Amino acid sequence: MFKALILQAQHNLSDARMEFMIRHFRNRLTETGTLKRVMKAFDWQLQKKGYTKTL
Repeated sequence: MFKALILQAQHNLSDARMEFMIRHFRNRLTETGTLKRVMKAFDWQLQKKGYTKTL
């Protein structure tokens, strides 16, 4: 969230424009299957470090 606020300030984006950009980005990741792969890799890293357990 902090990074989003920094980017918003750096690019002088309104709240509405920033929300649109985030939604557009998330939709593109979802449509291409990238979000699923990234989340799977993230979960693997958490398990590897012992922060979560395998279900």
